[in-house]
Amino acid sequence: MNFRKLLSAGLAALGIIIIPLLVLPQYSLIGLTKEAIETRQAGLDKKKALMEKIEDLKKKTQERKKDMDKLATIIPQTKKTQDIVVNLEEMARETGITVKTVKTAKVSTRGQDFGTLQVEVSASGQYKSLFEFIKLMEKNLRVLDLQEFTLSLDTSAAAVGGLNFATKMYTYFVE
Repeated sequence: MNFRKLLSAGLAALGIIIIPLLVLPQYSLIGLTKEAIETRQAGLDKKKALMEKIEDLKKKTQERKKDMDKLATIIPQTKKTQDIVVNLEEMARETGITVKTVKTAKVSTRGQDFGTLQVEVSASGQYKSLFEFIKLMEKNLRVLDLQEFTLSLDTSAAAVGGLNFATKMYTYFVE
């Protein structure tokens, strides 16, 4: 019976020694693993929030792209001098005005995000045609900023009651 007691005491002592050596390190490892999981979960949550913000910004960008396309029509990326001349000639044709000259020159604009193009037009026509021409300039998609307007009576024999006029205007483009 002594042997049984001794064996029991030995197994109990062995269990007391084995538990701290084998089980407690595993228990500590589980605690560290939980902390690492919590840290990574927090990082994952931050990344998800950032991804949601990115998706939201992409949607806003797509919504604003339509506005930017409209703005590109009004203020194009390049000077497109030929477009301006064609637009002015088309407006003149619609209103019955005779365009005599069209001059364009780039105006220096330092420190601005857009360039300015000066357009000078001299033409002749009747008062009503002139008035319609100005209306069409106002309705034009491209911004035409009228700076000067000169009006005089056409003294040529061919144009009875006709008017000569000259305009100086600015139009803009993105540089």
